[in-house]
Amino acid sequence: MDIPWVELILAVLGGTALLMYGIQLAGDGLEEAAGPRMRRFLGIMTRNVYLGFLVGTIVVAVVGSSTAVSVMTVGFVNAGVMNLQQACGIIYGANVGTTSDAIAIALLMSVEKLNLRMLALAMMGLGFAMMFFSKRRKFTSAGKAIFGFGMVFLALSLLSSGAVHLKNSEAAVAMFASLGARPLLGVFVGIVSTFLVHSSSTTVAMNLALAQAGVLNIETSLALILGDNIGTCLTAQIASLNTSVAGRRTAWAHTLHNVIGVAIALIFFPYLVKFAVWVSPIAVRRIAFTHALFNVGCAALFLPLTKQFVALLHRIVPGEVVTVETGPRFLDKLLIDRPDVALNQVRREIVSMGEMSLEMLDDAMGMLRDNSTRQMPTVEQRESAVDGLEEECVKYMVELSQRPLELAQSNTVAGLLHAVSDIERISDHALNIAQAAEERTNERLRITHEAIVGLDQIYQKVTENLRDAVAMLAIEDAAERREMADRIWDREDEIDDMEQEIRRGHIDRLREGACDPDAGILYVTVLSNFERISDHCTNVAEDVRGPLDVTEERPDAPG
Repeated sequence: MDIPWVELILAVLGGTALLMYGIQLAGDGLEEAAGPRMRRFLGIMTRNVYLGFLVGTIVVAVVGSSTAVSVMTVGFVNAGVMNLQQACGIIYGANVGTTSDAIAIALLMSVEKLNLRMLALAMMGLGFAMMFFSKRRKFTSAGKAIFGFGMVFLALSLLSSGAVHLKNSEAAVAMFASLGARPLLGVFVGIVSTFLVHSSSTTVAMNLALAQAGVLNIETSLALILGDNIGTCLTAQIASLNTSVAGRRTAWAHTLHNVIGVAIALIFFPYLVKFAVWVSPIAVRRIAFTHALFNVGCAALFLPLTKQFVALLHRIVPGEVVTVETGPRFLDKLLIDRPDVALNQVRREIVSMGEMSLEMLDDAMGMLRDNSTRQMPTVEQRESAVDGLEEECVKYMVELSQRPLELAQSNTVAGLLHAVSDIERISDHALNIAQAAEERTNERLRITHEAIVGLDQIYQKVTENLRDAVAMLAIEDAAERREMADRIWDREDEIDDMEQEIRRGHIDRLREGACDPDAGILYVTVLSNFERISDHCTNVAEDVRGPLDVTEERPDAPG
């Protein structure tokens, strides 16, 4: 029988594209709908590795995105909210939870007389209506997820209809059968295919469609599934190359967990096949259930050995994890009726914000010097922590301003409200510099050594101003504060002159062709952010120097 190759190729290409986009859309919608709750749930319910496993399974089963959960887990490890041992539990659970989509798809595909295409169109229509007509975020997010799942089922319908033609090709059937006869080759094909589409959910769904059409036998399907488990780790490994130590350890935890599990499964592959045949008489259910039970078995193997596994990860990826503390450390509501003590605590909290901003600036400059993006996750976490602290400090000072305050205390509150805003803006500019450094690395923009030296010079001056501005917040002596403020203002004039000189030098280099033209805007942006940081330092100096000394009424004093 002649095979309609054009129809087959279009069905495979179109179906794969729909499948990939549908899975992404469904995952994005579920993450938007459940993201904040998921983050809180992960942060609270991970006291030990077994609880972490349960949480990881539930969250990924609900949200449908093991990648999103892995990213959050890395963030929690970096922030010190959980340790690597607890994170491993979530990773084990995420592997189990991600099989829930395959089980749901398999159950629907195996329902007799169910028109998958009609179900897909109905879901897409409902999802679109929810996105288009609703203005409430939870409905639009849910609509996006429903629309995405509809696209997944439509894609599976297209792939199944195309795969039917493949069944009539003896060469195609023999080729796929050879992958099952040689499981190592099947695993390799699964690894490559998953790596190419960057989604194990996509390749597993395609596996189900081909199996239902009778193109894949059980041996081939299982070999490909095992390869999918490893292929999804390669993407995470590449993404973690320029991340923090915690990010690389987490990626290795995922990789080693899957590789060791697949190696054991290959040793007992004939028994795995017999087990799959015993599980269900329906092909798609065999694959989905065996995939799930394989991941459960891997988790059962690793859970009691997690302590030793973590020790191995520390040896594979040596280094110290930089933890970023979140939430206020010094603000205490019990002190709100003691304005003198409460104000001192606010100053200590703002100093902590300033120190984090200084660390962000150091990391951002390090990224520029080393042409690396490795510090970017830490910079982003510190910026998020500073944003949260600013919000808490403002709330605390607004509540404090509603208490009976002396004139000097009221002026101090007004000044500190300005100062905390300036410190937060400094962290924003430090993040901008880090993002510019990341863009330079990713786009491979050429910046000369002389240009980097110029940035290093202005960085040194700006850093001195930022250190002094932060130190002023902790100084009690008014005369010393005035002296430090004068130094900051004098240095600000030097920085302005330096910025103009470095800018002119860079323009000369651009004319000579020494730097990439595309790097010109980026370089000027970095310079401007350094200069703006110094401006905010002078604002802090004015805010702190004035209100802590002045006893006259300030027009912007609260209350």
